[in-house]
Amino acid sequence: MIAITGTGGQGIKIWSIESRQVLRTINCPVVSELYVSPDGEVIMSRSQGANSFDAWERKTGKNLASFMTDGYPNHVKTIGDRLALGLGENPNLMILHLHRPSQKDKVQEDALKSPYDGLTIEASIGEFHEKPTVEDGMDTDKDDDDSYIA
Repeated sequence: MIAITGTGGQGIKIWSIESRQVLRTINCPVVSELYVSPDGEVIMSRSQGANSFDAWERKTGKNLASFMTDGYPNHVKTIGDRLALGLGENPNLMILHLHRPSQKDKVQEDALKSPYDGLTIEASIGEFHEKPTVEDGMDTDKDDDDSYIA
């Protein structure tokens, strides 16, 4: 069993809970938030005070991808293999599909430098003013600025 922490200016640390030892340190800018893919193989970090995100391979610490958003993300949530970003200034919702090609996608995998090259925006929804409902498959987490995130 492992634990993943983002610590001050010391990057991301991956710990063995059993041995209480650091297994790996990923050097990166100061992290404000961490998200882990459903399979536990990819760590997404959000840089503190910036509109930037990085995808890291947990086992090697390799940087798989980096991207920036146009606005400051007020809300970030993982939903299965997707990362949803609520951008406050616009207001927009970006949904990124975090697909790692499998062996059956060998042709596609060979064409990529890394499984996350070219993270595509699956959807970008602007000017969403209606309150989400349970029927929409969304919960009602409300932030201080009266905006909602699924």
